[in-house]
Amino acid sequence: MSKILLKNANRLGDILMMTCAVRDFKTSYPEYEIKVDTPFKGIWQNNPYLSDFSIPDEVVNIGPGTAVQKSNSNGLHFCNGYRLSIEKNIGLEIKQGPIKPDLHMNKGELKQGPIIKGKYWLITAGSNGDFQAKIWPFERWQEVVDRNQDINFVQIGHSLHPHEVLDGKNVINMIGKTDDEGQGLRDLMNLFYYCEGSLGIVSMQMHMAAAFDKPCVVVAGGREPASFEAYNIHRYLHNQGSLKCSGKSACWAKELGKCEKANNLIEGTPKCLWMITVDDVCKAIDSYYVGGRLTKGEDKKPIEIKNRPIFKMVCNGQAWGGGERSPAWIMNRMYEKGYKVEMVPRNIVCDQFRDNIPNIKITNKLTSPCDILMLYANDMIWDFLKPDFDPFNHIQAKKKVMCLNYRNGKAGQGWSKDWDLYLFLNTDAEQGFLKKHPGHNTRVLPPPVDLKPFMNGFIPNYNGPFKFVRHSSQGDVKYHEDTEKVIRSVLKDYPDSEFYLMPAPSFLPEIKGVYRYPEYSMDVPKFLSKGNIFWYMLPDGYVDSGPRVIMEAMAMGLPVIADLRGGARDRIDFGFVRDWERLGDFATDFNLTNMGLENRERAKTFDPELWIDAIEEINGR
Repeated sequence: MSKILLKNANRLGDILMMTCAVRDFKTSYPEYEIKVDTPFKGIWQNNPYLSDFSIPDEVVNIGPGTAVQKSNSNGLHFCNGYRLSIEKNIGLEIKQGPIKPDLHMNKGELKQGPIIKGKYWLITAGSNGDFQAKIWPFERWQEVVDRNQDINFVQIGHSLHPHEVLDGKNVINMIGKTDDEGQGLRDLMNLFYYCEGSLGIVSMQMHMAAAFDKPCVVVAGGREPASFEAYNIHRYLHNQGSLKCSGKSACWAKELGKCEKANNLIEGTPKCLWMITVDDVCKAIDSYYVGGRLTKGEDKKPIEIKNRPIFKMVCNGQAWGGGERSPAWIMNRMYEKGYKVEMVPRNIVCDQFRDNIPNIKITNKLTSPCDILMLYANDMIWDFLKPDFDPFNHIQAKKKVMCLNYRNGKAGQGWSKDWDLYLFLNTDAEQGFLKKHPGHNTRVLPPPVDLKPFMNGFIPNYNGPFKFVRHSSQGDVKYHEDTEKVIRSVLKDYPDSEFYLMPAPSFLPEIKGVYRYPEYSMDVPKFLSKGNIFWYMLPDGYVDSGPRVIMEAMAMGLPVIADLRGGARDRIDFGFVRDWERLGDFATDFNLTNMGLENRERAKTFDPELWIDAIEEINGR
């Protein structure tokens, strides 16, 4: 199968059109794998036509340029623009699909329900400012609102774009509330998914309304051809063909200067737009009710914003190891539970971390009010008393949760004492903290890992030769200096044994019977299925508080052999090694079948939802 990366850097409305092309491409050629590289990544979340891969076979830059340039003559809708571009660049004929953008809400979002309760219309009374010849006078939008007191309006728009604020008891101002290209876009989709209809000019708003089959009144004027922009379910108000300047179709004027030269500028508005009156817009809105597509209740219920509690996570984000995957899982799950989730990173957030939190807003607003603030401390604990952490003295959180997943360090002193809950990954860490800081509310939980992909029905061959597997996300850091000596000792006494390492330590020479794989060169469950024993030999004195890799191996039904310290003590009941050079003899002494099956049953108790329950419990939910 060919792996195709499609790239485009246009505005949001254009990217909405690109979703049509991805859908049509994949529907026509399901054997292709498609990945996209665009701004506004939140738009692509839950898209069933996309795949994830590292190295594409082909990178294709696409855009709607050809379709736009011929829109006065070809009769095609904007939805076809990117499809034609893909056809031209790849040389395939792609069958046209539905004339509307392709957006997808997930189950969690649908379960959350509308951000705004009650019936409402969306209204965009401004623009991005780039196309002056598309603007309808703000005063007219205000009059539309004033003359429709039986309709609630929610005003939307980007905070960096010119949007005057509409006035009225039937208006809720949401300008700037959906700016973020991750969570903000998902909230914007929520607003469109549950709205009655939408009002605005030719812009993103009409395309997103079409994606969810929503009524829309578009004040179009004469700039774009109606055949290129209009949707069948919309009232597309235009005057094409009525003005000298528009000729046979659209004029494509961007700046008002072109309208002035044609003597069509009236009161700062192009004549094609000035000719569309408040009456026209109000009648278009009313037509949906007269025609029966929409209905008005006898009594208008007051509009209500569903206020989501705010959950704020402070954590590292510069890598994608276990200490980063856990807070990412927690943030995503809290979002699914109906929280507005914000991440405050200590460092620059790497792309892989960002890609795995598509709904989460990344911010630097540590001290702004929130319902729950959680600090996933990792290696920050050594710096708690440094000036960099002084802002923690000023946080405005109703409840505070601290996870000491690595070491305890300076936790429990200064601003870090008397938090509502302290979470630990193992009992040793909890007891060490309570010995220094008694009386605090603490709890020990296994790392929040979704183990379902590892409980896939795989049954290791417990009776075959030893096949030791070892997966580590931190390279050499967690490999003992005697790793080579231990491997050679096992292979000497049990020559049929094999070792599978992902990755292998850099200091390990090539050894027959040892198979090396680059980090994350395959899915972890697939890698673990190569073995029948998971061995976790750590450097002397190294304490791994979790570790999630042991939990994943247990879920696969693998016997686990590890050092008697750290998180391993809390995860497994047997399999602890004191003399690693006798690893082969040690493995022989165990009933590997019973050991593996018991591990799989034990892994079923490692429910990541326990984290959500503990967090919500302190918040009274």
